Amino acid sequence: MIDFKCIVHVGQNVDVKSLPSSGAVIPCFCAFDVLLFNGKVVTNLPLKERVPLLDRIFKDTSGVILKTPQWTAKNEYVKILFTLRG
Repeated sequence: MIDFKCIVHVGQNVDVKSLPSSGAVIPCFCAFDVLLFNGKVVTNLPLKERVPLLDRIFKDTSGVILKTPQWTAKNEYVKILFTLRG
């Protein structure tokens, strides 16, 4: 599970290129999908087949690289969200 207290959102206006590597805030890459694997485009595979590739590619390293949580939404919930979005 992601420790969200380590996540800085865009509204906090942090320039990640100028952050010191040992400071209170450090850049962290959050991966949720794989587009290319071993030189092969995998976007033709369903997402449920690409997500397990993340486990083969890397292991979570706190504050460096994390896999985002995945879940499947039911169609009726997706419709409600799009309706609320307007």
